[in-house]
Amino acid sequence: MSTIKITFDDQEYETEPGLTVIQAADRVGVFIPRFCYLEKLSPLGGCRMCLVALKGVPKLQTACTTPARDGMEIVTRSGEIHQARKAMLEFQLAQHPLDCFYCDKATECDLQDLTYLFADIEHRYDFPPHKRGTVYDNPLIERNLERCVHCERCIRVCSEIQGAHAVVATKRGRMTEMREVPGGGECQFCGHCIDVCPVGANLDRLFTYGGRPFQMEKGDSICPYCGCGCTVSLNMREEKLVRVRPGVDTGVNNGSLCARGRFGWGFVHDPERLTRPLIRKEGKFVEAGWDETLLYVATRFEKIIKEKGPEVIGGLGSVRSTDEANYLFQRFLRTVIGSNHIDSSARLNYAAVLAGWLGTKEQAREATFEEVRKARRVLVIGADPLETNPILGLAVKAMQNRGGTLWIADSRVTLTTRLANRHLPILPGAEVPLILALARSGLEEPALSGFSGSDVSARTGLTSKVLDEIATFLGEDAEKTVILAGRGVSQAPFGAAAVSLLLRLAAVRGISYLFALDKNNERGSCEMGVLPDRLPGLAPLSEKARFEKVWGDRIPDRPGYSAYEMLQAARERKLSALYIMGENPLVDFPDTKFVEEALGSLDFLVVQDLFLTRTASMADVVLPAAAFAEKSGSFTNLEGRVQFFPSLVPVAEGVRADARILVELSRKMGKGFALKNIAEVREEIDSLVPMNGTRRMLQTGGPEIPLPGTEMQWGAGEDPDYPSLLMLTSSLYRNGTLSNRAAGLKKAQEKAHLLMNEQDASLLKIGEGDKVMLSSKQGEIQVGVRLSHEIPAGTLQMPEGFSDANPKSLLSHALDPVSRTPMARFVRVKIRKI
Repeated sequence: MSTIKITFDDQEYETEPGLTVIQAADRVGVFIPRFCYLEKLSPLGGCRMCLVALKGVPKLQTACTTPARDGMEIVTRSGEIHQARKAMLEFQLAQHPLDCFYCDKATECDLQDLTYLFADIEHRYDFPPHKRGTVYDNPLIERNLERCVHCERCIRVCSEIQGAHAVVATKRGRMTEMREVPGGGECQFCGHCIDVCPVGANLDRLFTYGGRPFQMEKGDSICPYCGCGCTVSLNMREEKLVRVRPGVDTGVNNGSLCARGRFGWGFVHDPERLTRPLIRKEGKFVEAGWDETLLYVATRFEKIIKEKGPEVIGGLGSVRSTDEANYLFQRFLRTVIGSNHIDSSARLNYAAVLAGWLGTKEQAREATFEEVRKARRVLVIGADPLETNPILGLAVKAMQNRGGTLWIADSRVTLTTRLANRHLPILPGAEVPLILALARSGLEEPALSGFSGSDVSARTGLTSKVLDEIATFLGEDAEKTVILAGRGVSQAPFGAAAVSLLLRLAAVRGISYLFALDKNNERGSCEMGVLPDRLPGLAPLSEKARFEKVWGDRIPDRPGYSAYEMLQAARERKLSALYIMGENPLVDFPDTKFVEEALGSLDFLVVQDLFLTRTASMADVVLPAAAFAEKSGSFTNLEGRVQFFPSLVPVAEGVRADARILVELSRKMGKGFALKNIAEVREEIDSLVPMNGTRRMLQTGGPEIPLPGTEMQWGAGEDPDYPSLLMLTSSLYRNGTLSNRAAGLKKAQEKAHLLMNEQDASLLKIGEGDKVMLSSKQGEIQVGVRLSHEIPAGTLQMPEGFSDANPKSLLSHALDPVSRTPMARFVRVKIRKI
């Protein structure tokens, strides 16, 4: 049956089958009041506000739990129904504090709206007051127990969608209280309980007394953190951002947000934002005007070009900046400077994925978030989507809630491994050998014949039986199977080869795939040509004539240096100047000492950023840049979806958007871009890289990726001087400079901790909370310890995004020969109690 006929209040409608009465009413536009019902949650039938009468049924029924059937006749408005709903409303109001004049939920409150709607509310119940007060255990969410209407939306959304189970009901009857699990439980500060609360029982503590809706302007934007590209609704008052909420079931996030997306906006109005250009004079920064500064930068670049040639200048674009800014950045480097030395921190992850994709002839199907939600099987290899891409992680949870199965191959203990139906504990660094093993069984690839079954078992730490089970897992119901891969693959030796094999395997089996990306515009920066060997649209340099015709200038013939090749060239005095837009390599790149020495060897360093970061503090010139909310443009998410967003907050005084800085600098250097606004930049991009729906039409084809030989060794090996293996993990609350500037995220977790096996700690006489010195061949850091029985003996785990801890300083920057990506997911260290 494609539709059913159903009657509401003597009016017949057609709607889809399989709905409840309240869902059918919502579909056809018939209003039924509710507190506990929410489409995306399981029905509860607790508030009794949705009572309706069914023809032939003697008692009123809850519309949220009653299935709608063909021919059903339903009455939603009658004197009996009104009295029943009114009685429930009066019961709620009997205990609800009448504090609407200062409740932050006022004018957005379902209880307030329904009270106005019914109008004839009486005070018929006289319960003794139950003073429950307000709970502030959560640093970001206020729990006002007296306003609670016991709808349990917060409990259900936390368990059913977020999977955190952090909120529970305590006591019984009208004394029931919704409280967090003692000790904070597993709250991940997503704030979903705030959104679904129909009253002011769960409130955003960053927004306390922030304003009424009519005082605020609202607009949709795209989250500036991870590669999910979530739609966020920015709420502004007096031209200041005061609150971030999800759209109403819109965007890839479908109405959900993570802690970073909801509480990580504080950096936009951080008082330490740069507001004036800085020029280093006699060793000290001096504030300067924009004209003076840009002219100074132009003069220095021109002098270097005249004396040494353009090939001694390089640039790092930004995985945080817009597609348009990155497009202009690479055009500036290529045509104004005359150098292909262009890269970004996408080199640390996405570059290997891209190399593998370009080197694969077979085109596998790339999954979308919705396909992950509807998949039946998901295999995760070397990724932790719940930490790096929380909304992608929620899609995986939704898949499980629909009966799907999650397997994950990872050497670490992560949020995602805890969620998995089956955790495959591979050896550290064994993601690529695992893919080789899967490819052996699924591809006719002669180069893999040298890897025997016992060989791959030894390299992965998994038995032949388990490897066969994984192959079977991928072979069944392939069209509903998704492989999610992450940095465990892309940052491994021969990561690009593994990506290529994975895509070929997916194409042969009919499986779809998706790669987790930490930063919001890793993919967009590469698709805009911020690469040393690819132009916008991933066009090879051999097609440069098409771009030269549009840009009206010559593009260098030879491919440039990648990020670490530029740093190495700087150390060797082969690179004299570097222009860094929105990157902080002294924190985000492995081997801090190496990076610091390279930057210190430059004759001229320009940094364009929001803050005086560690990298900016080494610069000769610092250009203050606008935040995401202050500029318009587009980000490209990990699916390849291009999403545009407007400027919603006035640009801070003294600050300029990246695109404007680049255009004005090009004019100072006598090769000004004839572009007046972002719309014209976008038009030029579209003329060179056409769109196909929400995705760009990209060039395919690249050099074939060499496969590793049997002599290749993976993993960290052994080193008696550095007996422990430190494995880096991601964090829900940090993923770079901006998150370290967000006050809300600092409240969620202030510092990074080292997770250590309890028995290992006992042998070293290290206790919970003790501070230790971690040392590797590259450097040393101090950090506090937390003990865990889940961490395997001999290993340590630490989140990498906390700038004050900076564990990346311990890593090596040894490069993969194909993708030129630093192979940096773990390092041998020694530990000493301080």
